[in-house]
Amino acid sequence: MIVEAIKKSLQRKATTFKTGGYATYCKSGITILDAGYKFVMQISSDDKAKFNIIDSGLFFFYYNKDKNDWKVYCDFY
Repeated sequence: MIVEAIKKSLQRKATTFKTGGYATYCKSGITILDAGYKFVMQISSDDKAKFNIIDSGLFFFYYNKDKNDWKVYCDFY
């Protein structure tokens, strides 16, 4: 029940915090996915929370299960 409530909350705020599915990029050209990494989570700048990543940017977190390794990608305008 708690997990469902969290999922519903995340769906309403998909532009601020997103798990799974596809990332929402500012710019294209990322090659992490080509190296076997899967998109896990996105955290975006949020005016209401007064949280800014460089210039209205986003952090993307990727995981490679075979290498047991994480990568972080930062995208901004």
